[in-house]
Amino acid sequence: MSWRLHQIFYLEQGETRLYGELIQFVEERHLCWLRPIALHCQSRNDASTGEAFYDLRQGADLICPDTLLHLALDHEVLPILTQLHDLKDEAASSHNADRLRQFVQQLWQAEPEAFQQ
Repeated sequence: MSWRLHQIFYLEQGETRLYGELIQFVEERHLCWLRPIALHCQSRNDASTGEAFYDLRQGADLICPDTLLHLALDHEVLPILTQLHDLKDEAASSHNADRLRQFVQQLWQAEPEAFQQ
């Protein structure tokens, strides 16, 4: 994969995607410094379908294994950025930080071998 700074990538766990900007790629260790942008959760069950967006632009950065990253395409990212613009005051919410922490924990539990490099 071609690693270019400021590209948008996503991590995926179940029906949730974490979109973030690549800040730095550490080739020797196969790690990426990712600045989270948004968490996009889709729920599909028998009763209903729905989606939720969480603005993470004011949150903490992540270091993650490059094997978990997927390049986000423009047609995926642009609607999400539009949704974030409409959320406005949600950027500083501690609820969003909790959502990010839960996502990272679930990802770590689902993909432990990726974190043992």
